Amino acid sequence: FFDKRRLLSLLRPDLVDQFMELLKDVKDPRHIDFLLSICTADGSPMPTIQKIVGEALLGRNKDLLPSYTVEEGPGGAPIVTIKVSGTRTLPESFQLNLRDFGDDITVNGRDYASYILTSPFGELAPEEQAFRYALRCINLYGKLCVGRNQAALKFFLTTEGMPFKYETLLGLMKEQTLPALFRARLSSLMLGLYVDRDPQTSKPQILYTRTWSKVEPEDSSFAEGVENVPTLPVCITGFKDLCAFLLESLPRLGGAKGRDGEASLNASPMYGQLEFVTAQVDLCDLMLDFGFFTSRRDDVEVDHSDVLGLFEAVFSIVDTRGYPAAPSKRREALMLVAIRSSSLKLLIRLLNLRANYRMTVCLDSWEKIFEEQERKGLGSFKEVKEGNGAERKENIFEKFDSHFQKMYETLFEQDIVSSRRIRSDTYKPGEFHGDAVIEAMVNLTGFQDHNLTAQACALMLRHVSQRTRVTADLKLLQVLVFPAAVRVYHEAQYAIKRLTALRKHLSAARPDAYLEATEVLKRMTEYVTVSDKYGPEIVAVNQRIMIDHELDEPIVEILRMPLERDTTRRLALVDPAEADADPAKNNALRDLFQNCYDLVLQLCSGNPQAQAKLFE
Repeated sequence: FFDKRRLLSLLRPDLVDQFMELLKDVKDPRHIDFLLSICTADGSPMPTIQKIVGEALLGRNKDLLPSYTVEEGPGGAPIVTIKVSGTRTLPESFQLNLRDFGDDITVNGRDYASYILTSPFGELAPEEQAFRYALRCINLYGKLCVGRNQAALKFFLTTEGMPFKYETLLGLMKEQTLPALFRARLSSLMLGLYVDRDPQTSKPQILYTRTWSKVEPEDSSFAEGVENVPTLPVCITGFKDLCAFLLESLPRLGGAKGRDGEASLNASPMYGQLEFVTAQVDLCDLMLDFGFFTSRRDDVEVDHSDVLGLFEAVFSIVDTRGYPAAPSKRREALMLVAIRSSSLKLLIRLLNLRANYRMTVCLDSWEKIFEEQERKGLGSFKEVKEGNGAERKENIFEKFDSHFQKMYETLFEQDIVSSRRIRSDTYKPGEFHGDAVIEAMVNLTGFQDHNLTAQACALMLRHVSQRTRVTADLKLLQVLVFPAAVRVYHEAQYAIKRLTALRKHLSAARPDAYLEATEVLKRMTEYVTVSDKYGPEIVAVNQRIMIDHELDEPIVEILRMPLERDTTRRLALVDPAEADADPAKNNALRDLFQNCYDLVLQLCSGNPQAQAKLFE
């Protein structure tokens, strides 16, 4: 079944029920592994299967799940106890104190928790088997929440015996006396329970459609319908405390130490430490995608102070200079390759922030030049008539030399997202020797992993060609100067916000949510449909606006919702080829899907950029 979407779509509830019966006999974590493996395919949720597993495990058989108690111990440190109930073959219950599984205990060169997780299940003591079962259950909780599954979120956030209040979860992630492996599982769960939730939406890494700052949009008639009031516990701190924790904790690399006692993954990191770093990198990556760690990211006054610290911490994960780089089949070595691969992806995202800022600086400089020229009279650009084309351009702009010099210094002579120690932002062409980024990327190729090598080379090329990248990005820039276009720009942002917020109400089959989502989709479809009101050129501009803002992403999330069908009429079919004609049980959702497809069709019409993006 693993990652086989078509096969998973044929899975029946009775198979899941059989695994419930197996768990009642033996709480074997391998049964949990099967359940978590069928909840997603290629990283995307399988909502129908999530519902089947959720109803079976969280509904009818929730006594199979471990329960947790968190108490304050001496000095304020939390004491976490996990209760794993007995089975039909082994009625004895287990009360597990997590401090008994701390990282200070090592077995066969691994921290105790990792030893339990990786050893043959049959060789473990009953208490160790119960601990492993509890860890795998936390993995399953995260898989059930993928895709913002409202039923699973409601269970984990409101059920007694689940210590998943935001403050409790963050406190346990911070507690260094707990096993790193357990803290890693909680970090992944934090992502599913709180971070990847409404109202968070993905922000474009590089926004190629901008508005001229002095242009006011036309009035819009868009108005919110369904009130977006949280129905489940949420984070009320704006995740400021979580961001601060990650910025403080990630540089410690899970507690792994180098030869001189410094934080490093280049000596002999343990399994649990690597799992904890992996979970933190994944959390940072998603939060950066949602716009955290920065404020006013598309503004020339953007604050990159947190990004500087994040860049240095992530770079330390991939920096293997001074250590031999060679392939290895050890479990920890393979995990390190995967972690460094994820870290390189995060570094690319941080470099995209830099590219976005540089484009903002260029547009801001052009606005200032234009405004200054406007104050002197619009005709003054035409005063220079002598010389060839290049000379005329030079003469036209020579009076703005100070603007261009300041822009150049801002773009290439100051740190933006990289710390002064690494100096990635101030690279000068040809200065290869002693460059931290080039040396680190070259060293990564020594691990002889195809994907890691490809990523390292791509980042190195991005590093040495960053100046020409500015020119290439500016060629793709679309600047909106007409009020009607600026209105579409803001309404596209509003549409993303509303479609994301409405998804949980659509899952609850609220009629008013269907009506509002339909109105939003039809409004966006109108903007990208050629008509007497919107000609081909205007439609092309509107398509760019929506694609650059990634309007397609909340639409795809809606299309992932399960549409149940009535299969009873199959018994009366003579021709099996007609089996796909099962009518939908929810006609409102079926019609909403059609509106989504109508918008996607118009977005792609005559637009290769949209076609390529949606094909991916």
